[in-house]
Amino acid sequence: MHFKYSIHKVDKNSDCPKFFNKRIMEMIGVGHSTAKNPFRAAHEAASSALSRIKGQACHSCMVFSTVGYPQKTLLEEIKKEVGDVPMVGCSGSGVIAPSVADESNHCVAVLAMADPRIHLHTSGYPDVTGSSDAGRIVGEALGRNFRDDARCVLLFSCGLDTLVDDLVPEIEKNIGHELPIIGGLAADNLLRDKTYQYHDWEVYEGGISAALMSGDFDLITDVSHGCVPIGLEMEVTKVDANRVYEIDDRPVLDVMIECVGDGIVRDFGKAALHFCIGQQSDPDLIEYYDKYSIRYIAKLYPEDGSISLPVKMKKGDKIWLTRRDRDKMFAACHSSINKLQKKIEEKSPFLVLDINCVGRGKIVLADKEKNDLLSSFQTRLAPGIPWIGFFSYGEFCPVEKRNTFHNYTEVLALFVWR
Repeated sequence: MHFKYSIHKVDKNSDCPKFFNKRIMEMIGVGHSTAKNPFRAAHEAASSALSRIKGQACHSCMVFSTVGYPQKTLLEEIKKEVGDVPMVGCSGSGVIAPSVADESNHCVAVLAMADPRIHLHTSGYPDVTGSSDAGRIVGEALGRNFRDDARCVLLFSCGLDTLVDDLVPEIEKNIGHELPIIGGLAADNLLRDKTYQYHDWEVYEGGISAALMSGDFDLITDVSHGCVPIGLEMEVTKVDANRVYEIDDRPVLDVMIECVGDGIVRDFGKAALHFCIGQQSDPDLIEYYDKYSIRYIAKLYPEDGSISLPVKMKKGDKIWLTRRDRDKMFAACHSSINKLQKKIEEKSPFLVLDINCVGRGKIVLADKEKNDLLSSFQTRLAPGIPWIGFFSYGEFCPVEKRNTFHNYTEVLALFVWR
């Protein structure tokens, strides 16, 4: 699906009042907490977010959390603070907030919105194993709330059982309008055991949470990855939808062990973050993205040596095993900053959504490196602006106005007033 959304230029001769940006920042607040007690964490994160909107009534909310908390308790306590307002979010292997990229087992970030120019219409479904049905139900619900000023869809789905090829087309079709999709796949603490999705204060295990975001704003996005192929081109020789059984007529697990060692079996959750599957990108997108699209391995089945991916594969597909490359990752990050700065021109973002792959977090970067990189993004792109996100098992972001699913990437979505 293709869509168009305009970026209006600012009159460089106009004199925008200095209080305008301050007013924007007082209508949207982000707070976070690393307290281990869920009651304290909820209070700290929510009250901090609310303090930044200066006593105005919160009308919608976004929450990201790691899985160390009892999820229902955490959300119930946040709800007591911000009120029974529409909300979306999910669990991640870490959360992102201003000057914060925390991947501890106990961290939560809360976004409170009071600006009446922004509208959030939410939808959700508790089971995404039937991704087509889940996409249809969610898409129909969002479509019923479609407004002329709808700008994007926020999408947070299970990182273990979502089949993106079935989910996203159904959402797009049933909304009935072409919109960019921004979001990510929920994650856990790398155990690949259970992920959580938050929809209007309900907690799903293996479901989907989504929202139609409307208002008089534009969306500026960029996505980058830092992976390179290892070894030679291979061919998928036995596959059923997203379950890949054989590569080059051999069990997938045997091929992976030969390439990267048997650590993939001993600690799959962490080992799978060090390498992934690469496919050649759509030729129309290579100029704007990368030669390779990266796919993470959602599940490993040692009993038959197969794996599952979040996307479908076909017999005869050409693939490569890939690994992260630090130099490429850092270069891509700085290139992303430069591209976004050019797109922003003289506009001032009022919100940034940051979805970063777990494979680009603590497994690769020391805390100082990670925080320095985040600080570089925040100070150069949107100093002092509300910034929230999480570390994911997959990312949604358009490339050249085409809704696209990614792995091992960082997605930055900047919201700017028209």
